[in-house]
Amino acid sequence: MVNRHYFGTDGIRGRANQMPMTVDVALNLGKALGAVLPRRGAALKVLIGKDTRRSGYMFESALAAGINASGGEVLFTGPLPTPAIAHLTTAMRCDIGIVISASHNPYYDNGIKIFAANGFKLPDDTERELERYLDDPSLCQVALTENIGRSKRIDDAPGRYNAFIKSNFERDLSLDGLKIVIDCANGAAYRIAPTVLEELGAEIVEIGTSPNGYNINDGVGALHPETCAKAVLAHGAHIGISLDGDADRLILVDETGRIVDGDDTMVMLAIDLHRRGLLKRDTLVTTVMSNLGLHQALHARGIQTVQTAVGDRYVVKGIRLVASKAVISSCSTMRRRAMVYWLRSAYYRSCSGRANPFRRSLRSCNTCLKSSSTLPCRRKFPFQNSKILRSSLPKSKESTARTGEFSFVIRELNRNAE
Repeated sequence: MVNRHYFGTDGIRGRANQMPMTVDVALNLGKALGAVLPRRGAALKVLIGKDTRRSGYMFESALAAGINASGGEVLFTGPLPTPAIAHLTTAMRCDIGIVISASHNPYYDNGIKIFAANGFKLPDDTERELERYLDDPSLCQVALTENIGRSKRIDDAPGRYNAFIKSNFERDLSLDGLKIVIDCANGAAYRIAPTVLEELGAEIVEIGTSPNGYNINDGVGALHPETCAKAVLAHGAHIGISLDGDADRLILVDETGRIVDGDDTMVMLAIDLHRRGLLKRDTLVTTVMSNLGLHQALHARGIQTVQTAVGDRYVVKGIRLVASKAVISSCSTMRRRAMVYWLRSAYYRSCSGRANPFRRSLRSCNTCLKSSSTLPCRRKFPFQNSKILRSSLPKSKESTARTGEFSFVIRELNRNAE
């Protein structure tokens, strides 16, 4: 077995211009991809996206040079979220998708993530084979002169992903009347995230949308959700969304400025889908990093949990293991669903309050206001008033788990809507 010293749990990552993140490694990786990966047509077709780090220009050029030398074709998207590259790889029928990003790391780090034609990370065996070529670049074959590939930029990539994201939001809903703080961490989503939310009707307060190549994740984004929380309170926003550098993770902030972490969000999504009969096999897939309180809270509600090793590929294997497309997970490709659910939740929560600034734009809300019966929005989105509370209460009939100085108590507070 080849000793893996390039690929980690999420591709190749390290400080730019230091092993393994050097131009030579990127160049040889491009050539190795041409030798190892299968292709649909005569030439390998590769999609390359990136975040906003200065070193991204260097690495995309090196990767493209290696791919072209092996006869492959390269399409550049510019800065786009990691999930966008996974989606566009399949939508544009590419053989490989590559993201140049170090995610939540500082600007001086960078990384290379590779997606197969199906939009999922490469299997371990393929990465081991690529490592063999990286250890011995002489194994890589270059194309004949007449078969050298070329690279070009596709200007409509952001628009394609914009349309895909909006297609996942129900047509009969609108974000009119909602004020949303969006923190893009000066990263890959700095253009597309505000645009999508504005086109859905929201009033946007932008943070972290002025990248300069060096300020990615610097005091903003998912690593610093307190920045978003302060903005939510300062602007009287209904919700805050903090993304990381490549926009494959998010931390949410409610209207009170309370930070809602990933475990909290997954619990609410799982409970909601379970109640509506959409959580097939009643299972949530998460990594071993998830809090014990999450497992106990869900088990108490008849929802099973499956733990995997850290890394998107292992979470995907867990999802496939339970054979369900409706299983909620911490996988980056699933996280965009969380934002949609929270936006709908914040929207419908207006039905239960005395003040309803959204009457004009939602027909079902007007219907709710005329009836004292159960609200349609409560039936469709039952966790709209749910809260995950942190306290040091002793164990009771509620599901609690001691973790450090806190116990996590899961409660559902729907009384305000009744």
